Amino acid sequence: MGIVALDGEINDASVAPVREEILKLAKDEKCKALVFRVNSPGGSALSSDVLWEATDEFKATNKPMVVSMGAVAASGGYYVSAGANRIFAEPGTITGSIGVVGMKFVLGGAMNKLGITTHSIKRGKHADIMNSHRGYTPAETELIRKSMIDVYGTFKKRIIDGRGDRIKGDLEKLAGGRVYSGKDALAVGLVDELGGINEAVTHAAKLAKLEEYETILTPEPKSGLEGMLAGPNKKDDAEDEFIRATKAKHPANLIRQHMLATPGLQLLQPTQLHQLEKLIKYLESTQKNSILLISPNFNILGL
Repeated sequence: MGIVALDGEINDASVAPVREEILKLAKDEKCKALVFRVNSPGGSALSSDVLWEATDEFKATNKPMVVSMGAVAASGGYYVSAGANRIFAEPGTITGSIGVVGMKFVLGGAMNKLGITTHSIKRGKHADIMNSHRGYTPAETELIRKSMIDVYGTFKKRIIDGRGDRIKGDLEKLAGGRVYSGKDALAVGLVDELGGINEAVTHAAKLAKLEEYETILTPEPKSGLEGMLAGPNKKDDAEDEFIRATKAKHPANLIRQHMLATPGLQLLQPTQLHQLEKLIKYLESTQKNSILLISPNFNILGL
């Protein structure tokens, strides 16, 4: 039995190895069931859908897939869980948050203070829509809003396809970004049972009719400081030196470096540093994605 873990924000880097392992297990005849351990507040809408498609491909093999939710499996974290044959959550798991936000960080003022200037040449009306020096124009705001409506519709469809009549009541009344504890999610049909990873493994074995089995955890979890500072990712050796240098010079990353090098940060409390780090991660996410499936950590306008 395979146990695949998704831990942290959902983005291109974190999804790639998880998707690879799920598809590998789908083709592995020795693997009779999958337990998908999800501990994520969400992230990129596109990356969430890419991972959902991988789980759907696994299910197409008729092997059972059971989700075990960690401390949080909200928004994109719930999106990738919705197709499971069975969903287990802890009573205190934070889940739901079925909603979409469209955003970008406008960094013009901060970059000006740091002496960072940019010059762009565009071809196409909305070619620089993600320009971090300015906000959205009215036309761009409407374009983003339409994209949000499309993504929100897809999100709800994934849940309906995966959960079916297990959802109790009108899905729209359960969605809209509403957040649930595992206990409350059970009451409305967003999850099936309360329990942890052991209960999920036992149930997956039952669905696969396995009396004896071994479990394999993939990707291999990181430990210590490395595990706290980075989610599952491929080695940086895969990146070309030029690409790494270019990314380091991106305005958002220059601000990140400046913030982390600021002496005053050592006066912040650990919880404040944690919030700052989350803010920086979302900042980096918006470099590529304007539509996100994230749990409500910040006061931002959403759908």
